[in-house]
Amino acid sequence: AKAAYFGSSFSYSDASFEVSRRFLNIAKRNRLSIFYDPNIRVNAIKTSQKVKKRVIGFIKESDVVKLSREDIGFITGEAGLKRSLYKLRRKTGALIILTLGKNGALSMDKRNHIVKTDAFKIKAVDTIGAGDAFGAGILFKFCESSYNMENFLDNIEKNLIFAQAASALTSLFHGSLSGIKKAGDVDRFLKRSRYGI
Repeated sequence: AKAAYFGSSFSYSDASFEVSRRFLNIAKRNRLSIFYDPNIRVNAIKTSQKVKKRVIGFIKESDVVKLSREDIGFITGEAGLKRSLYKLRRKTGALIILTLGKNGALSMDKRNHIVKTDAFKIKAVDTIGAGDAFGAGILFKFCESSYNMENFLDNIEKNLIFAQAASALTSLFHGSLSGIKKAGDVDRFLKRSRYGI
């Protein structure tokens, strides 16, 4: 293995936090690239300060952090996008990838260079699994980059677009597993889209 991807409530809930901690330690001992997606569910959180502390701890130890607009707002306590981004940047040197729904996605590297991509204009049927598909697209592109972060960052715009295409394609079908069967499905979707990459 070259990369480890973890997150969701499994990473911060009382029942599984220590398991996530051990998973991260094993991944770091084996020098894997760490991808973290906290996938915050505010309505299910009873003690927000404890969750924030746990999530920020994982963010500090990750190489890539994938967040939604809701995630970053919860973690930083900031309503404004720019302020929340720079506040999070002060806590981590990780590549920050932020999904913005109909407003697309963006990345911020450790030099604070921001790349923004537009969303695909689709008629979504079911958005369950869209965030997971985005994360899978990012991880797939990292693997295609020979597990090399510099190579991945050299093509970050195309990588974001691919991940957004995976997310959009998933949203066109009912059920989180219906839209994508393999990477070729995403490539075909892209060829039909305005990006054409």
